Amino acid sequence: MPVRERPMVSEGTGAEVQRPLATVVIGGVITSTLLTLFIRPALYRLILLVPPAVIMLRDR
Repeated sequence: MPVRERPMVSEGTGAEVQRPLATVVIGGVITSTLLTLFIRPALYRLILLVPPAVIMLRDR
């Protein structure tokens, strides 16, 4: 288990304070990974493909 996930399953002193923070951190890591791997490349592709399409429609 990675070190950053240990507060999620710990039962010691202060665990009730660290558990919500660990949940947010892990959610942020997952969200940023998904955005980086899927959303950003899709947006880049749209940005690169739209101008040629607009030029083709304009020149008709």
